[in-house]
Formats: sequence, structure tokens, C-alpha cells
Amino acid sequence: MNVGNKLIHDIETNRSAIFDLGKPSNRRENDLTKELFKALGWDVDKKNYEGLFGWKGFRTDGCRKIDDTLVIIEVKKITKGSEYGYWHAFSQGLIYSYQQQHQSGNDFLVLCIILDWGKAAGQKLSEREKRFLNLFREQQIYFLRVNMIEKQFIEHNINTDWASIE
Repeated sequence: MNVGNKLIHDIETNRSAIFDLGKPSNRRENDLTKELFKALGWDVDKKNYEGLFGWKGFRTDGCRKIDDTLVIIEVKKITKGSEYGYWHAFSQGLIYSYQQQHQSGNDFLVLCIILDWGKAAGQKLSEREKRFLNLFREQQIYFLRVNMIEKQFIEHNINTDWASIE
């Protein structure tokens, strides 16, 4: 089973626990991230990368090894009325991808997980939005979006163009 299939297996197996995170609360992004990793049964470590443009450094939300592949995880909580988590996710994803490419000896991918209560919540991503997010696949950046309101669902481009988990 390849890395993408293992990630999807964990997500499909634990989707009820992931959806339970959608219950209304004022939890901070860091708390939700810890709860998400627990729901998935993932033990993660942090990884630090050098800073850029005056920023002292970047710390991942989590990293885990699957076989010989380093999976770098960035989790973003998009709150009601917002969409900024997408921009932050792929910006940080690009930073991690760029810096990891310059470290020798390991395969990697960046998984940006979007917990979406924001402006796009309640609807599937458009084909235009999917095409845009697919541009990052060349840099080994993949997206997993969890719709947290109304009928919950998960969309991802991990091992396919785009798929949905209901």
C-alpha cells in the first residue's frame, strides 16, 4: 500500500471521529490540530525549518514517517466568514516543500488539512478551485478539506485528481 493509500485508509477508517470535531466550539487551531491527530490515531513529531523574509523559523503542525516517506502536515482552521486558511496552508506548504527539497536523502509530501467552517463551507470545491490547488502537486503538496458544517464531507487530492469521502 503506497503512502497516499495509507493516509486515505486512516482518514476513511476514522471519518466519524474527524466529523465529531465539527461540533460547535471555540477551540483554538492548535487544540483542534491535537484532537485531529488523536482522532486519526497519528503519532506526530514537529519539524523546524529555517526562516525566510525576516521570519525566524517555521514549525510544522506535525510530521510522521510512513515507510520511507516523510509526511509534513499543516492544519488550518477556517472560521465562519473567512477563507484565509487556504492561503496560509499553501504558503506554508510551499515553504516546507522548498526547504525539504534541499535536504538530502528522504522522500516527502506535504499534506495541508483544511478544517472548513468558512465562506466555502457547506459546498464542494469548484472545478476551478480544484485545478488551482492541483498546481501544488508538482511541489508534493496535497490537500485534504473537511467540510465542518451541515452535511459533513471530506475532499482530497492525495492519491487521485479529487475524491470525496462522505
